[in-house]
Amino acid sequence: MARGLPAALLAAGAFAVACPHAGASAVTTVRQCGLPEPTLAAGPTSFTDVWRRSSAGLTGGDSALSTRLPDGRVLWLFGDSFIGGLRSDGTREVDAPLIRNAVVVEDGDCLTTMYRGDRVAPREYLPASNSPQHSWYWPNQPFVRAGRVLLFLTRLVRTGPGGWDFACSGSAVASLGLPDLGLDEMTRVPTVPHTYFGVAVLPAGPVTYVFGVDERRAPSKALLVARVRGDLMAGAWEYWDGRQWVARVGRAHAVLSLPSSQFSVVRARRRGLLLITQDGLGSRVLSFRARRPAGPWRPGPDVATVPQVPGAMVYNAVPHVEFREHDRVLLSYSVNALAGTLDPVTLDPAQVHPELYRPRFTTARISLAR
Repeated sequence: MARGLPAALLAAGAFAVACPHAGASAVTTVRQCGLPEPTLAAGPTSFTDVWRRSSAGLTGGDSALSTRLPDGRVLWLFGDSFIGGLRSDGTREVDAPLIRNAVVVEDGDCLTTMYRGDRVAPREYLPASNSPQHSWYWPNQPFVRAGRVLLFLTRLVRTGPGGWDFACSGSAVASLGLPDLGLDEMTRVPTVPHTYFGVAVLPAGPVTYVFGVDERRAPSKALLVARVRGDLMAGAWEYWDGRQWVARVGRAHAVLSLPSSQFSVVRARRRGLLLITQDGLGSRVLSFRARRPAGPWRPGPDVATVPQVPGAMVYNAVPHVEFREHDRVLLSYSVNALAGTLDPVTLDPAQVHPELYRPRFTTARISLAR
């Protein structure tokens, strides 16, 4: 992975591409500088504007997740992501590549996009297999622990030829090294069919609570809770069965009905926990409260409203707790064309303005623990 790019390449408005090795497993970095640094003081639209200015690296993606790194940089993770491909008039090239996940590092006025392969044939940064058209990973909330970045990944598999023909098929956990964010280790997590873990994570000393989703009664979704003692890669897993912690994943018991498979769990100011999730494709961003990870979880007040976008669906609202002022917390949400009007896998980008597939931002009122 290239580091220390020449200063001449980092001038305002310039970008540099570095691909240190040949082959599909090589990592390409695209660094673009001279962008306006977003801050909460400047308003949530300053974050929206940054992704509008990105033109050589990630130019569109959904399910934006982030965490602050020990050196002050911010790591952003995206699910399905467009790489480059913008014309001078701001529209997207017809053959702009779409990959299944990408990493972006925000460092002052620079964004560095990381993916595998090269600019001609980019591939997802976190690979699930040698056939990304058949199976792939979508990233979940990253967090820093013991000098590395850890994150869970939800594995998707194709079930048919259509763009929406896919299903969740388990989970994995990955470790990224610091400061270069190289992929050090990845291991599968035990699950049963139609369940996955790691959508949200809550470190608690030597124990990590891992929240998952049960889709065995689809289209209904429900919250599952596990805990891991010690190293996430090698520690012993236990699952809440409704009464106690047990070692068998098949006995994991649903503790809350969920309106969305995307949610966050954070510590509240007055002790206890908050689960934040969007009301499906609706405008409300809901909260649920509990004293313990296993619940009981009870409804709390709405924390935000996300605007609806004509001709599009708005989904996966996520708080970014590293950007907050008192009880005002940055909140992102994803936008995509409505199902039936645009296929997210085989879509014709010439028919769609990039604005329909970039993260957008607002704020939420959340009383976080200090």
